[in-house]
Amino acid sequence: MQLLDTWKRSLDFLERKNLTLFGLVTLKAIQTTYSQIFRYLLVPIFFVLALDVMALHYNILFMHSQLWQLLIWTLRIFFLIFVYLSVRSSTLLKNWDYYRSYWKHGIYLLPFLSLVFLLLSWIGYWWWILLTPYVTFKILFFLDSLPEFKNYYDAGLRALKMIFYNLPIYLIISVLLMIIWWLYMVIVQAVAHYIPVPIADVSLLLIPAEASLLSNLYIKWFHEQFDLYFVQPK
Repeated sequence: MQLLDTWKRSLDFLERKNLTLFGLVTLKAIQTTYSQIFRYLLVPIFFVLALDVMALHYNILFMHSQLWQLLIWTLRIFFLIFVYLSVRSSTLLKNWDYYRSYWKHGIYLLPFLSLVFLLLSWIGYWWWILLTPYVTFKILFFLDSLPEFKNYYDAGLRALKMIFYNLPIYLIISVLLMIIWWLYMVIVQAVAHYIPVPIADVSLLLIPAEASLLSNLYIKWFHEQFDLYFVQPK
């Protein structure tokens, strides 16, 4: 009964006034997140994209080595960690000191995100759309706690609970993200016919917008359903 009641209340999200407010807040979050990326990562992103273009079109041996691929893989993971730190709600000023202060969290997240990338390389990147709410919620729950293994483990369980207790909205959001990703990839592949672009890297540039949307859902559900995810002292 509690589950059905939670589903019903979560569907209030689709009311026009709630959806409009959420949309405006999300657009602001997307703008803020890309501003952070352009401020701190514009040069590294341009550098990596340029090197990947060279690797695609020129026979530079070291760029085809496993060591180079490992470096690019690691940089992509650090980019994701930076994105999730940017989208999370925080009263702290988001400068280099803020990002560096989460280095212990980053150590825990490195193997997790490596596993996610490895899994996607096997099953295809379209499955990212179904995985990304879980990945985002798990990371945000963990970033909102101390960098300890127990909290890392609990964050995964809480992420599953958040999806389970809001399943109708999760399914709707997944369909929306699928459409957005399909349109984005159609555009990227069309551009790739005329301009040499590394599709895998360019596809990552949509993730900040996706993470901003999911982060706002996380914030909303975290505050409205706090008792579902954390045991309150009696």
